[in-house]
Amino acid sequence: MRSRAQPVGRGTILSAGSVIPSASVGCGTILSAGSVIERASVGRGTILSAGSVIPSASVGRGTILSAGSVIPSASVGRGTILSAGSVIPSASVGRGTILSAGSAVESATSGTRYHSFGG
Repeated sequence: MRSRAQPVGRGTILSAGSVIPSASVGCGTILSAGSVIERASVGRGTILSAGSVIPSASVGRGTILSAGSVIPSASVGRGTILSAGSVIPSASVGRGTILSAGSAVESATSGTRYHSFGG
């Protein structure tokens, strides 16, 4: 499934291999394995499943970045869960964020690198 710029409503499921070049993704949206969303605003509670890629995103509070998710440049809200293997090279990470095994977050402002080992 490949679509052009579009709003993605709350509760929408983007199946494996979906590509959305520019999208506003509503709260509770599920991005399944292999989904790609370029330049996206991702609502609170969104689930980014294994292999999802969002090159530039504002990620809302409570978002779950599952194994292998990659967000090169992101503002990550409070309570976000970065699961095993998630990578956010340049991010503003809010309070209460959970860095699971293998996750890496490098701060663009302080230069500090947070890397979690183990559960």
